[in-house]
Amino acid sequence: MPCAQASAGFEQNRSRLSEELIRRMNARLYVDLLIGSGNQAMMKNNSRNFCRFTSTLFAILAGTSHLNPGREMPAHEKPLLFSRRVNPLFTHPPEEVFR
Repeated sequence: MPCAQASAGFEQNRSRLSEELIRRMNARLYVDLLIGSGNQAMMKNNSRNFCRFTSTLFAILAGTSHLNPGREMPAHEKPLLFSRRVNPLFTHPPEEVFR
């Protein structure tokens, strides 16, 4: 899981990362075959949205909030995804979970 510092760093650089993603996609020789002809605007929008989503996901997993930077989430607000009480992946051996 990302730490709070990594999550904050990603958020601070999110715009630059999305622009780099767009630049790299545009540099591909067959970008139109990959995204479809005339879909440049959609590709740019999707790249920016992907970086927004990833930043939010990192913040949730790190237990921080972009709405209140530097604030650690109280335990009752943290996601239960990685809790042994909720997720069987953390309570049972893999061979029991993936039968």
